[in-house]
Amino acid sequence: MSDRRRTREQETPPALANIEAERAVLGRLLADDRQYLDVAERIRADHFADARHQRIYRGLQSLAAQGRPMIRQLLLSEMGAESSEDDQIDLAGYLAALQAGAPDFKIPVGEFVDAVLHAAARRRGIEEAQWLIEQFQEAKLSRTLEELFAEGTRRLGAAMGDETDDARQIGEIAEAVVTDAQERWMAETPAGLKTGLTAFDDLVGSMMAGDLVVIGGLASSGKTALSVQLGILAAQAGTPVFMVSLEMEAKAVAARVLATFSQINAQSIREAELDQAKVEKLIEMGRRLRPLPFWIDARPRQTMATIQTRLARAKARNNIGLCIIDHLRYVRPDNNRAEERERLEQVVNDVAAMLKRLQIPGLLLAHQKRYIEPETIRTAKDIRRPLLTDFYGSSAIENAADVALFVHRPSWWLERISPAPKYEAEHAADLEKWRGKAELVLVKHRSAKGSGVRTCRFDEQTTWFSAINE
Repeated sequence: MSDRRRTREQETPPALANIEAERAVLGRLLADDRQYLDVAERIRADHFADARHQRIYRGLQSLAAQGRPMIRQLLLSEMGAESSEDDQIDLAGYLAALQAGAPDFKIPVGEFVDAVLHAAARRRGIEEAQWLIEQFQEAKLSRTLEELFAEGTRRLGAAMGDETDDARQIGEIAEAVVTDAQERWMAETPAGLKTGLTAFDDLVGSMMAGDLVVIGGLASSGKTALSVQLGILAAQAGTPVFMVSLEMEAKAVAARVLATFSQINAQSIREAELDQAKVEKLIEMGRRLRPLPFWIDARPRQTMATIQTRLARAKARNNIGLCIIDHLRYVRPDNNRAEERERLEQVVNDVAAMLKRLQIPGLLLAHQKRYIEPETIRTAKDIRRPLLTDFYGSSAIENAADVALFVHRPSWWLERISPAPKYEAEHAADLEKWRGKAELVLVKHRSAKGSGVRTCRFDEQTTWFSAINE
């Protein structure tokens, strides 16, 4: 017998009922019914394989509908009509065991819900596959193969996907909007996330849950520096931030932040060109940064599926309120054989869908094309501001992004050319004018005007943006 055949025969398919996950979900609800809303949005009673678990969950749903707490005594009373006296005694002991065995609250309840839904989808998938087999055996000859395949695909897709009904009447949605706005008004809390960098906030406004903001720029123009600064400012204001750094190592990102707060050149930190005073200052800055809710995932070559899994886990554990992905061209798409344009389009669309699904605003960094030939530049007049079409993957960004802007630094171009003698004086004056400055150029805004420019100060040594008058 070959090794391949022996391995295949030894494999055991996963169980079609994850009873432990079902017990974990119910135990967690009995231990803390505040988690019911997170569970109720995703799971139904028929997702449970165990009939007793279905009854318990229906009882919990009934208590929730009445606005009553999910405690064992009330649940037993609610389920009493369906149970004999002996059943009630057994059920009381079982509910106590469920509550006592509730898993550690450090593990998000969503992980157990995922396991229950996965097992339920497998069962439904098998049922629908059996239905399709019966159709092929018994269907009338008048039904075409295309019709059978289409119906089977639709039913199987419904079984394997999220079966909760997300469609809601507009009146219900409008009431929720009004309630949310009233609660924020009374609590004096903002509708979305503002970073505290005036130039950025003026252009973008509040970043709302699910918004995709694409930041473009040339290599080393400051787009990563801007995204890190926005993340640090958000974290300082209390918003937990999750950064996926696919281009820079985590230490390099941290070195930039230390350079900013300590006012020590980032290059000096990287190359350890320090003295005792600088070392002590860096140690102090490190202590101040330690409590910031800012997490960096610097694993290279991540796929969108990996990023989504890790971001969802981070949100559940740390209530992430802002995601940063650096950057677009380094995310591995599912289809590596596609052309670059198709790969970029797939990643942009996947990021937009992920942010909306998780209800987190996100910053996605993207490369800017070199749309000017350096030899054609003589003075700053020859350097135009970038347009939406200057993004790599511009068509996907135009369609999927809620906001798109560029970090534009004329000095970046001026420093890389040697003008003819007759332009040297004007070139030197332009370089002096633009050195230490950057423009944020808004090229798309889905909810407001789609253009605008703000000029800020940019410290190249500490890679920090600030208002001109600071």
